[in-house]
Amino acid sequence: MRRLILASVAALTLSPAALAEEVCTKVTIQINQQLVLTKQIFEATLGMTNDTASLVEDVELEFDFRRVVDGSDADPDFSVGVPTLEAGFTGLGLPSFENPLAWDLGNLLPGTSGTSKWKIDPLESATPLGENETFTVGGLLRYVKNGTPVAVPLFPVEIEVAPDAKLVLTYYLQDTVYSDDPLTPEIIEPSEPFILGLRIQNTGQGTAENVKISTGQPEIVENISGLIIAFKLFAAQIGCDPAVPLFELELGDIEPGANQVVRWVLSSSLKGEFDNFNADFTYVNPIGDQAGDGVIDTQASGTALAIHSVKLGANPGETVVDDTNPDFLVDEQAGDLLVDPFTQKAVEDLPTRVDSSDGVSYPVHYLLDVPMDAAPTTLDLVATVDVTIAQTGYVYLRIPDLGQGAFDLSQVARTGPDNQRVSFSVGSTASIANVWTTARNVDFANAIDPDGPGNLVPDAVQHLIHVFQEITVPGDYRYDLVFQPAPDAALSGDIDLVSVATGGTQVLSLNPGVEYGFRFYFMLGSITPQALGLPIVVNGIEVPLVFDAYTLLLLTDPAFQASLNFIGSLSGSGQAQAVVAVPPGLSPTLAGITFRHAYVLLDPVAQIVDFASNDESLTLVP
Repeated sequence: MRRLILASVAALTLSPAALAEEVCTKVTIQINQQLVLTKQIFEATLGMTNDTASLVEDVELEFDFRRVVDGSDADPDFSVGVPTLEAGFTGLGLPSFENPLAWDLGNLLPGTSGTSKWKIDPLESATPLGENETFTVGGLLRYVKNGTPVAVPLFPVEIEVAPDAKLVLTYYLQDTVYSDDPLTPEIIEPSEPFILGLRIQNTGQGTAENVKISTGQPEIVENISGLIIAFKLFAAQIGCDPAVPLFELELGDIEPGANQVVRWVLSSSLKGEFDNFNADFTYVNPIGDQAGDGVIDTQASGTALAIHSVKLGANPGETVVDDTNPDFLVDEQAGDLLVDPFTQKAVEDLPTRVDSSDGVSYPVHYLLDVPMDAAPTTLDLVATVDVTIAQTGYVYLRIPDLGQGAFDLSQVARTGPDNQRVSFSVGSTASIANVWTTARNVDFANAIDPDGPGNLVPDAVQHLIHVFQEITVPGDYRYDLVFQPAPDAALSGDIDLVSVATGGTQVLSLNPGVEYGFRFYFMLGSITPQALGLPIVVNGIEVPLVFDAYTLLLLTDPAFQASLNFIGSLSGSGQAQAVVAVPPGLSPTLAGITFRHAYVLLDPVAQIVDFASNDESLTLVP
């Protein structure tokens, strides 16, 4: 049978950072989830026939549970649900006041048959050794017939009880949400996706079978000041699988000692900080009571404020073995005691702990403002960082990008005292990566603010490179930061001509920017030259295509779109690929037709188009 756990990730109090001191406004949101798994439940059925002309009165069944190994009483190890009474019995199926395992079935009318069914739930105490145990289920049937009490022992039936799962649920929420700052009306800052993560550990002796989890959209449950703000859940990710726009996820079986990590991608329309975060769990037992709540270890479950999702064991020679699940960098607010030399304010998003997916926490050492030797240029796209690392264990480096975002970081390679070269791929703020970049508007402390307090535009953009790693040998380390020119266009194709005779495939690369990570995209197309019509306009956004029959085909044939990857979600780094497949052997009369494509992105909160790419063409030739 199925067992339901209701998780309310509640009291997420978002304080818009720019407003916190002046207006002190708070918004509380709630995210409801349902975690469902299979539960071992037994069913007992009593069938009774009254083939006489007399009323059978005061029918009562008392269960008796015993361990086969020694015959000892096992009544406390089982919970019995309210029975389902079918035709014949006149009672309500209520338990006895004296004995919760004795059930009053009422009377049985003359010439009728009655059936009663119970669901029996083994409790955690039934298998204290974590091994299967055998029990007998028997009992005593009592009733009164013609004024005479009758007691009939029931033949005991053996059942085998398997140990139960024990789940530790730990939620991780990104503590700072980056989006539009309400106190800088002169500009609109982009909304960065943020992460709600869940680590599920099975510390019990039994398997959590057929685990499923469904998640509802965030609900604002408190907004005293009436702040105009919106939240949106728009993708989910199991382990390190690609993120998908689905909110009913099948996690499968979680074996004893195993773990599973799920991440949800959300967005907020305003910038802010979560200053309170908790999770409440309600167990819904399949037999209708609260017994057997041991499936959730409420003492060990909890919450933490996270900064970023990383991967322990991603490189050779590391202590932790990669288990295909992401891990979480945790902010224990140590940055509140440190001053950022760039802004002269407290350091934001400083990781001091990493929580692995297997439930172990490790301290993180940090080195801030590690200098680059020079800014990258078009003639030299490799910058170098030299740093002495005295600690072993997990180390976080924060490197100011001297290139100020003019070039994209594509790879980081590290060489240490052991002369081993380790390469790191680069991700975005919401992706799972040990190296990521950020570019965020910041305000200087009042003492150094050239505009003084209360300015309506940010003072600067702070470009940072973040490196998380395990150091096994202390000493001098060199990091080669490999950059590449930023893409000139949000949409580009690898070819622009294809023969109708031989056919071919154009690969379209979507790259609107890392700030659009996980966004939903929709590719549009046209074969009408721009000069012969007006551009498509969606929600005030101009798409550089002319609406025609090809546009209509793409809008009305989702299967065709899906086959070309013309519809989907961008990766965490804001990238995707689509294809334009031209089959061979087309009519020569089609030569000269030019297919033009462009895509739009949906705002994850408002669910409206807020971005349109450039167009990319493909011309058919003989």
